Amino acid sequence: MYINFYIQSHFFLFMVIRTMGNLLNRNKEQIKVKKGDLFRSIKGKMRPLDLLLFKGDDFVSGLISKLERRGNAKSHAGDFTHAGIVVNSDILDEPLLEPGKLYILESTISGKLGSGVPDIHGRSFLGIQIRDLEVLISAYDHPNSTSIAWCPLVNNPIEGNLPLIKQNFSKVYHEINGIMWDANCWSLLSALYPWMRPCRGCIESSVRTKNWLFCSEMVATVYKYIGIYPDYVDPKDVVPADFIYPQEDTDRMPVIIREITYVTSDIHYSVTESKIDCVTRLLDNPSSKLVYGSCASSSNALA
Repeated sequence: MYINFYIQSHFFLFMVIRTMGNLLNRNKEQIKVKKGDLFRSIKGKMRPLDLLLFKGDDFVSGLISKLERRGNAKSHAGDFTHAGIVVNSDILDEPLLEPGKLYILESTISGKLGSGVPDIHGRSFLGIQIRDLEVLISAYDHPNSTSIAWCPLVNNPIEGNLPLIKQNFSKVYHEINGIMWDANCWSLLSALYPWMRPCRGCIESSVRTKNWLFCSEMVATVYKYIGIYPDYVDPKDVVPADFIYPQEDTDRMPVIIREITYVTSDIHYSVTESKIDCVTRLLDNPSSKLVYGSCASSSNALA
């Protein structure tokens, strides 16, 4: 109990310091154009259970990015440091979800100590929760150096038996909703470094954090429960990079996404820049299906 309080209190203090630093830096920024498709132009294509990825502009995100590269400076694994799942009322009977609106299920810190966006109950919370996706993207995208991506699934199960998927998703949601975000450093690092994993269970049990879930662990838990991930995947070993660059991981993660589409809000959007970025990426990677799919999606959104 005392160890849990120690972990949470120190993490809370760290988040306060981080948030104050971010606010001071953002007040000095001049708005810059970001690559990506305009959210309001592509949100109609987003499906429940699709993957959402983020990279923040704070120290925590920067540290995660470096760790994900595992010492390889040329690796793309550090491109994203946070993950969530697209949710709407089609797959979850939650009274606060408005029909036709998109939300995100994630394990994060919300409210004033996060990006300023509370959960659907209007609370600030550190753990698994649902937030309004459009409001979150607008807030998260505001700094110049943040990134957001939408990744549609290769085989989205809602295209099959929707009632069964809704039943299974609702069940796993009610099991994990409200669980604390995992602030156990050993758990977080063991997801990246296999040599740390033999001691993970013992350490988690001793400090009583075994049921806590960090962001990508939560996503992988849901994906495994509803059949997107196979049985051999251990959600505790999954980091955000594993969803989009499984070839750089040692755990044989399967390919589950179809393409990577960067997303931005009105404040950073430029039609011209988006077209130029797609041409540049296609010239650099002419055989990349992910790049081609992303640029095709961008062209359709601009049409």
